[in-house]
Amino acid sequence: MFSIALAQPLFSLLSRYAEFFVARQTEPVDLILLTLIVCLGLPLLLILLEGLAGAMGTGFYKYAHMGLVTVLVATIILQLLKKIPGVPGIALVIAAVLSAIMYSLAYVRFDLVRTYLTFLSPVILLFPGLFLFNSEISKIVFPEQVQLQLGNVEAETPVVMVVLDELPLTSLMDEQRQIDPIRFPNFSRLASESHWFRNATTVSDSTLLSVPAIVSGLSPKLQEPRIPTTADYPDTLFTLLGGSYRLEIFENVTQLSPASSATVEQAVAQRMRSLLTDLTIVYGHMLLPIDLASGLPPVNQSWNNFRLTTPESAEIQGGTSDFQTLVDFLTDEDDRAGKFREFIDSIQVSAQPTLFFLHSMLPHSPWQYLPSGRQYSLTPSSIPGMTTSFVDSEGNLPTWGNDASLVNQGYQRHLLQVAFLDTLVGDLIDKLEEVGLYDRSLIVVTADHGTSFRTNDLWRRASETNHPDIMWIPLFLKAPYQEEGVVNDRNVETIDILPTVADALGIEVPWETDGRSAFDQTVPERSAKTILAGRTQEIVANPNLNSHDESLKRKLELFGSGAWDSFFASGPYGHLLGERVNQIGVGETDIGVELDGEAFFANVNFDSTFLLTHITGHILAGPRRYPSGHLAIAVNDTVQSVTELAGSGDFSALVAESAFMPGQNDVEAFLVVDAGGGTRLEHLSKTSRPYYSIVPSREEQTESLQRSDGERVPIVPGDALGYSRAKINEETGTVSITGWAASVEQPQLGVTILIFRNQDLVHTGTPRISRRDVTAVYPEWDALTPGFSFELPLDSFGNLDQTEVRVFALTSQGPVSELGYIRDTWDFAIRSPTTD
Repeated sequence: MFSIALAQPLFSLLSRYAEFFVARQTEPVDLILLTLIVCLGLPLLLILLEGLAGAMGTGFYKYAHMGLVTVLVATIILQLLKKIPGVPGIALVIAAVLSAIMYSLAYVRFDLVRTYLTFLSPVILLFPGLFLFNSEISKIVFPEQVQLQLGNVEAETPVVMVVLDELPLTSLMDEQRQIDPIRFPNFSRLASESHWFRNATTVSDSTLLSVPAIVSGLSPKLQEPRIPTTADYPDTLFTLLGGSYRLEIFENVTQLSPASSATVEQAVAQRMRSLLTDLTIVYGHMLLPIDLASGLPPVNQSWNNFRLTTPESAEIQGGTSDFQTLVDFLTDEDDRAGKFREFIDSIQVSAQPTLFFLHSMLPHSPWQYLPSGRQYSLTPSSIPGMTTSFVDSEGNLPTWGNDASLVNQGYQRHLLQVAFLDTLVGDLIDKLEEVGLYDRSLIVVTADHGTSFRTNDLWRRASETNHPDIMWIPLFLKAPYQEEGVVNDRNVETIDILPTVADALGIEVPWETDGRSAFDQTVPERSAKTILAGRTQEIVANPNLNSHDESLKRKLELFGSGAWDSFFASGPYGHLLGERVNQIGVGETDIGVELDGEAFFANVNFDSTFLLTHITGHILAGPRRYPSGHLAIAVNDTVQSVTELAGSGDFSALVAESAFMPGQNDVEAFLVVDAGGGTRLEHLSKTSRPYYSIVPSREEQTESLQRSDGERVPIVPGDALGYSRAKINEETGTVSITGWAASVEQPQLGVTILIFRNQDLVHTGTPRISRRDVTAVYPEWDALTPGFSFELPLDSFGNLDQTEVRVFALTSQGPVSELGYIRDTWDFAIRSPTTD
């Protein structure tokens, strides 16, 4: 029964995604241990618990056994019932438990039921056998001892290859179909000294298929899955040059090289701890109805470390949807800039020719970098405007919603990150020149696939409407001692990269490839372009470069080209950017505004790695409905951004780094109003909240909060419910405090969150994030948004070794309650309300 409840659904899912284990660098022993733990360890633990109950008496054993049967049967039934649409999760859980109780009573009373389960006992061996001997999983459990044939070529030219991730060609181009020399000067320089294959396209929208195609020259096939390892791809660029070249390889997700510098050896215990933690979260999504599973970390943003992504960020991103599958996304978003720089540092001259290879996870989302390299968003992993509502045979796919302003802002954030990537490409060129390798090296820079920004269309998965965004990718090849650029518009695909590299080195590829050298003019061009959309669909496209024109035209209409000044001026009120507020004309309104992260504007430090230029907040409309139209963001009395307002009252805007000055900065929000043929601004007042401090009560050995006017507010345990957690980001110097809270007696009145450092108040805010996991347990809160997520400067907490952080919920009627803490997620000292 345990096998049917847990092992079968989990193994069934994982057996379809061997890449899950490849990306995690899972060893055969890990999978064997996983199978033993799931199929033997956990059931034996349950048997042990029954044995302990039996030691207390026959009656205890009987009830313990019946209880375990009930739990397992309820688990099985719940996985079936959750497929019923529109039913609240808590109702499905109750139905599953009641059905399981009825079954357990039948199990106790009727021999036939027990006999039936006895006949099912062979599944204990069947399910793990089917998993371990699955055609794809078995390649990891029983890896073939592939004898890699390392080539012994005569070439001595150093080779530098960089494969970028999620970079459409459109992002780099200007009106002349050239690389924009102002916004992307280093890509432009590379193009001016390289063969730029302007009509190059990828053959797959999946990293796990497109990267192997680049280094092997082999096309991925429909319904013919391969895993990205040397077992399925024994012949690659790495083996072609491996017999004669020194290999300096930085892979990500794939395991295609016999020598990867990015491979990190981990102890078995460490790998298993991470694997079991992530699979617990995966199983939670498989088991729980959608509203209850929304409290779990999302599993569609990475291949591992799911617990590091909070459920709050998933809600901000646009909610969750029914979990069906694992999706091909980035494997590790940690310090991607640092990993690019680590690759640059590895470049040194040696007596032996070297292949330097990097697969970088830039400019892939999350979009967190400004052109300067600073990070700028309080919630970098969240993507406003994104949903996962589209479902096909391969599961839930990220899709843009119908709010064009949010989709366009996502596009803006992507382009800002591309500009930072351009800086890193410049650093790479500088390093090659510094060590004397630039002129004499063969340099290849390309991308695995693109990405798309269209309302009501897929983000990463190619479709009939978005495939020009996904297919066309940059491909630059600088031959040794090449000084003048050549633009080549032949129909080239990424399977042609390996044969072209071999041609440039003057060597033969000893295996049959699906690609051919782009330099070979004797071979007729392909009559079409193809791309695999996932694993099950092939899209055939027009091979002409002008098929890509609509994508380029749309980008230029939105963001222009050249100087970055025009970049933030998209939309009907772009002409307001750079104007002084008092020159436009300002009126007053009774509408208020709450800006997120205001503490970051108090002391801007340009030496910091974080600068808050992603301005978010909430309109406080009071009895009025949330206004529509546009909102202007002014920094130091100058309009720096205009964004469209959504009906929810939340807003999001981007401003340039140059809008800020060192020290104190004033950030204000204004409604944009058309009046008398002109435009004026209506000032939104910032929320003015009283200051509180924690003081001991005079009468009792208790505490209260004292307001700035002297009035004391009692701390009443249980007046509000909620929990909070925190995480420190050392890279950005920020602290994230997230959780949920609501008033017990009058939830409709809402609460205010107070965060204290020792006795001092450091932040005040209000919950405004949907938490379906919370409202599923408390249906009376269904109309509330009890979740909160606040980012604060790390330096505002002082010496962490001497810091006590406490979080309170203040109800509208006065009493305040201290929230519970998820203690193991806090990175510094925190007080629990149960601590003496």
